[in-house]
Amino acid sequence: MATPDELEALRLENKKLAESEGKLRYLIDTAPVGVYRTTLQGEILLANQALLKMLDYPSFEEFKREGIIPKYADPHDREELIKRIKERGIVDNFETRFLARTGQTRTVLISSSSEGNTLVGMIMDITDRKTVDEALHSRLEEIEIFNKAAVGRELKMIELEQEIDGLRKELGRPPKHSK
Repeated sequence: MATPDELEALRLENKKLAESEGKLRYLIDTAPVGVYRTTLQGEILLANQALLKMLDYPSFEEFKREGIIPKYADPHDREELIKRIKERGIVDNFETRFLARTGQTRTVLISSSSEGNTLVGMIMDITDRKTVDEALHSRLEEIEIFNKAAVGRELKMIELEQEIDGLRKELGRPPKHSK
């Protein structure tokens, strides 16, 4: 049987452990990225508020109900993620698309590792960044096409001027465009 001092020490250790768990839970719940834990089979064990908000779920219970696999726009991406984790132990910045509860698609980066039969990690929504990147890429392509057309037009103008000057010369007239 434990002495009163041993019981007090155990009580203090339990109190410290509970405080530490509370601080950790606070960090997880207030993180700006999604934090999760799932089984390899897809059962959701933990999801923080950022992840629920990212995928438009009002509660953890509703988020957890169908598991994680249907939330992938392409279920093969989950298989690929698990394969890479098994090969490397950890995966950083795995890009995939998730389906929000509202049906919208979110492009995300997943960083994850395995702990036995579970996957733990973070999910960052990069949908807006991808939209901006795609718009910039599209605009760059437009500018490159315009530039090629403008340069091509300028070269064609020079060729035409040279041809006009050649014809004027054949007719015995002075060149109009001296360079």
